[in-house]
Amino acid sequence: MSHPRVHLSGLDSLRWYSALAVIITHVEMHKGYHGLPNSWASVWVQNLGPAGVYFFFALSGFLITWLLQRDRNERLSTVLPDFYRRRACRILPLYYLLVVLGFVVLPQYSIFSYGGEAAARSQMPELIAFVAGQPHFASAFLDRVPNISHLWSIGVELAFYCFWPLVILRSKRLEHSVIAFIVGIVLVKVAIMLVAPRVLSNPQPLFHFAATLKFECMAIGAWFALPMRSWCKTMLDAPLTTWLSFAAVPPLFLLYGTPLDNAVHLPMAVLFGVIIRSAALSPASPARFLDNVVSRYLGRISYGIYCYHVLCISLILNLLPVASLSLTWINIVLYTTVIAITAGISALSFEFFELPITQKARRMFASSPPVQQGASCT
Repeated sequence: MSHPRVHLSGLDSLRWYSALAVIITHVEMHKGYHGLPNSWASVWVQNLGPAGVYFFFALSGFLITWLLQRDRNERLSTVLPDFYRRRACRILPLYYLLVVLGFVVLPQYSIFSYGGEAAARSQMPELIAFVAGQPHFASAFLDRVPNISHLWSIGVELAFYCFWPLVILRSKRLEHSVIAFIVGIVLVKVAIMLVAPRVLSNPQPLFHFAATLKFECMAIGAWFALPMRSWCKTMLDAPLTTWLSFAAVPPLFLLYGTPLDNAVHLPMAVLFGVIIRSAALSPASPARFLDNVVSRYLGRISYGIYCYHVLCISLILNLLPVASLSLTWINIVLYTTVIAITAGISALSFEFFELPITQKARRMFASSPPVQQGASCT
């Protein structure tokens, strides 16, 4: 099995802008933890970060489906080990580095504490969940772990990677299987919402867990990577469709806090799927209107940016005397330093930690398709 290396460079800048959305939400959240003026009460700010995560989920589904389709005629015993090795080498080293930092190193230093953070407590159940690659389980059923609780999305992706290759490689009618999966997941969640309050005294943890498992977002992104009928391809690839998708995202934020709150991610994932497909496959895509050399590089290191940004926010808020500044200057100083330091740490991590590991893995498994740098969706 030998395929040319694939890197859909049109997606790099979009990764950065989605990571930036997550940073904005977490900066405002942490300003509140430290008693600083903040915009956390805004529905736009609260849901900007989740929307960024939904984009990453849709991108993840699109990307692995796009890559796996090349191997549908290959032996499963060859394709699956190659796929899991590539994903493990790209995702797990940095993930476990953050787990070590979050449980062992950072709690030793007050400069990484949150404002008003509770006293240290036993975190063995949380540690077990994180080590098992299930941080989303800890997020729903256990206590929040400072500085690394946002890794829940990595756990969701790891869970998705466990079974999705089988769907892509073994489905005889792939488009129908993807649609059936999306419908099935949505129906299961609706059933949980209806049944759980009747059988559980406190259904909120289960609701939280179901809400974190955005497998449907990933499957929606995957659908846009499938071969299209000519009329559908023509419609989706039209520049006007991409522009309309961009324009339709902001109005969806108005649905948060309404009875449709729990369903907003579905149309959002569809719009993201249109944008992702356009950026990935069309060099002249409107999705590249903010594309530049800086955003492309930041997109390549966006996995590190996502992983490191929370601890950088904690560090900066504890070190910089911003409380005496006006709100405007607090925002200028805080966002500038958070982005600069997070990007710097992420660049060093990518060049001297992540990249060497993936390159070594490429040499070790030379018969495998090369590991795609910057392909991570988190």
